[in-house]
Formats: sequence, structure tokens, C-alpha cells
Amino acid sequence: MKKNYLFVIDRIENGGAERQMLTVAKYISDNKKVYITSLHKPSNDLLNIIKKYRFTYVPISTKEGKYFYERVLGVLTLIKSLKNILTEYKIDKCVSFLEWSNVLSIIAARDKGIPVYINVRNYLSRQYGSRHSLVLKIAKVIISRYYPHADAIICNSHGIKKDLVDGFQVPSHLISVIQNSYPIDEIQIFSADYKKTSDRKVFCACGRLSDQKRFESLILSFQKYIDESNRQDSLVIIGSGSNEEQIRGLIRTCNYDIDLLPHQENPLPIIANSDCFILHSDFEGFPNVLAEAIILGKDCISVDCMTGPRELLSGNVMTDYELPIVELKTLQYGLLYPYNSLQIEVDKELVNALHTYTKNNYQFDKSNYGFLCEKEGRKKWLKAL
Repeated sequence: MKKNYLFVIDRIENGGAERQMLTVAKYISDNKKVYITSLHKPSNDLLNIIKKYRFTYVPISTKEGKYFYERVLGVLTLIKSLKNILTEYKIDKCVSFLEWSNVLSIIAARDKGIPVYINVRNYLSRQYGSRHSLVLKIAKVIISRYYPHADAIICNSHGIKKDLVDGFQVPSHLISVIQNSYPIDEIQIFSADYKKTSDRKVFCACGRLSDQKRFESLILSFQKYIDESNRQDSLVIIGSGSNEEQIRGLIRTCNYDIDLLPHQENPLPIIANSDCFILHSDFEGFPNVLAEAIILGKDCISVDCMTGPRELLSGNVMTDYELPIVELKTLQYGLLYPYNSLQIEVDKELVNALHTYTKNNYQFDKSNYGFLCEKEGRKKWLKAL
């Protein structure tokens, strides 16, 4: 008889955590019955994918409110509803993604004596610290209180593991690292038609238009690079989000070849038709779009933010986060430049990386993506769960 697995996540939208959750669920679904629930109502697109994979979506009871006591009642309602789901569907193991789901799953599953495996997909010290120091303090109290009660903790970057141990006092022996994996052949289809036609470089960046992604700094840095180099290169940014109006206004003030395209369900054809992909984020977990750009065979330039870029660009050679890099590094899949904490200003390290890239005829090794392939990822997940 198949065992019943419940996957719990905060939201089911189009983010990286949601995609990875569905990938993991697909890995184990051959001999497991998969149920999925979310703390917020899912998008129709993701519901259709859940149905396509023949998973069962189970709605959860929620109560939302603007007052503190209403929010407390809402949390208690979620825990009670989650316990009911665990009982009704005779769940054998609970697998959760993202912080609220992790904490509530630990509370509900431990009360029922059900093993709970939680997933951390972002660099939490920066994720919460970027909001307010008080938010980070509260997060540290909650995470250090509940996460040690999970049966296992899985994160997708060595840097995230270090952050959990050092910043949140989570025991190291509970944590394992399984990086995101990808359908290599399906992604590489989009790179087949690309042909270089001129000396002009087309740079591409992609992501949510938010403070985290630092697109304003990217635009100002690109502008500085063009001013200094007198080149005719172009920049394409793909994304939508809360900073869109501000970013469009900044682009209008520049007399340069910079385009802002809306969010794409599949941005790979656009990335494939660029020369070089740029990641300039303030922080990441394990940046899927950088991994996909590598698989497409694109040259890459990335900031050494926490976490993921140094692991990706080095082909998993650089997994130690004890020391930040202090100068531009040439790695297997691209250039890695030092991180500076800034927002709407020129990043001299990025400007230097752009100059260095266009002045040199780099031949990055684009032949081996084994550490990113689904086959290896599937083996690791089946062993972990």
C-alpha cells in the first residue's frame, strides 16, 4: 500500500519554492500518494499543474484579520485545520516549504506523532533583517524554538545551512543540503537557435521587480559602464513587481538601450538570445534563473551575494562561506564579483566586471552540468524522504 505524504507551503504561486516543491512531489509520486495544501489560496495555473500530476489539493481553513487577536486566532485555526488534514487523510509523513508552513507543520505533525521534514529555501538572516532588526529578532526566537523539533531540515544551499547553524542555533546534524535540480535537455532546447551576429553584447537580467533584486543599481551601473566604455551594448530586464514604476522612470531618464519586459511564464527563449546573464541581487536562496542561464550555455556575471551564486558559478567547488571574496573571480561558468550592501546607486564592482568581461574573450566551460541534473537530484530526494 502506498504511503500518504502531505506537502505544505505558504502560497502556491509561480515562485521558485513552489516549482521545487512540485518537482520533489513528482519525484516521490511513483510509490507515494501525494496531497498538497497551502496556507493561502493557490493560483489557477498552479492548481492545473497539481491536477496534471494527479496530486490531490486539500484546502485548509483560514481566518484572516487586521487586528492582533484576529491574527492569533487565524494561526490557531490553521494549526487545527492542519491537524485535521493529517488525521483525515492518514498522512504518514509531512513535508513543508517556507517558514510559516515549516513552523505550523512542526506544531501539528509532532502533536500527531507524524514525522515532519522542513525545507528552507532562502538566506533568512537577510530576508528578515532587510525588513527590520526587530523582525529578525522575532524570527530567530521562533526558528530556534521550533526547527530543532523537525525530523530533518533540507536546504538548497551550503550558505543557508551555515546561516541556520550560526544565526538561528539550529543543530547542524539535522540539516542536509540538496541543491535545486533541473531538466537539462528541456532547457537546452531553447539555446539551439542562438547565433552571434555583431560585436554588440546583449546583457539580460530576470526576476521580481523588488528591492531584493536591486535592478535600479543594475541600471545605474550599466549606464556607468556604457559611459566609460563607449560601447553600444544593450540590457534586457524581464520581470514585474512593486518597483516597476520606479524602474521604468529610471530607464526613461537614460539615453541607453535598456528594455524592461513584463514577467514571462517562460523567460528562457529571451535569456537564450542574450550573450550574458547578470544577477545583481541583495540576497538569494539558490537562484534558479542563474542556474537556467548556465544550462543554456550563457556567459554569466553574478554578485557574490548570500547564497548560491558562488556554488553555481564554481560548479560546486566553492561551497565554503566563511570568507567573502574581495576581488573579481573568474570561475568555471562566469565572473563572480564582490558583494556591496547598496540599493539605488552605482556598484563599482559590477561596473568593473562588465568592463573585464567585454575586454576579454572568455571561454567558460559549458560542457558539464551534472551537478544540476534532475537524475542526481531525484536520487538525493528519494534517499532523504
